[in-house]
Amino acid sequence: MVGVSAAALPPAVAVALTEAFENATVVNTYTSTEAAPAQTTMVFDPRRPTALGRPASAADLQIASSEGKPVPAGEVGEVWLRSPVRPREYYADPAATAAVFRGSWVRMGDLGRLDEEGISLPG
Repeated sequence: MVGVSAAALPPAVAVALTEAFENATVVNTYTSTEAAPAQTTMVFDPRRPTALGRPASAADLQIASSEGKPVPAGEVGEVWLRSPVRPREYYADPAATAAVFRGSWVRMGDLGRLDEEGISLPG
C-alpha cells in the first residue's frame, strides 16, 4: 500500500505512483489537523482520478454553504468534516475558532462537491 494523506492527491501523481509501484494499492486520505481524526479515504481508481472518497469510520462529510447549510449533490460548496471527537480550538483566538469550528463540524477551507454516489470531488 502507498498512502498519501492531508491534501487531495493530484491525478497525475496517483497515476505515477501506480506505475512506479505496480503491485501496490494507492490510498488517498484527505483531512486537516483541525478535523483529524475525521477524514475521507479513497483507494485510487483510474476511472475516477479526481475522487477524494467517502468519510472514514465514524466521520461525517458535508458540502455546505459558508453558513454550514448543506447544498445539493453536484453543487459546489465548502467541504466540512465532523467526527464524534470534540473538535479542537485555536488557542487564544476565538474569532478564528468561530470561523472554522461549528459545533462538531470543521470547515476545511476547500471547495468540493458530491457526486451521485456520495463520493466527494474537488470543486
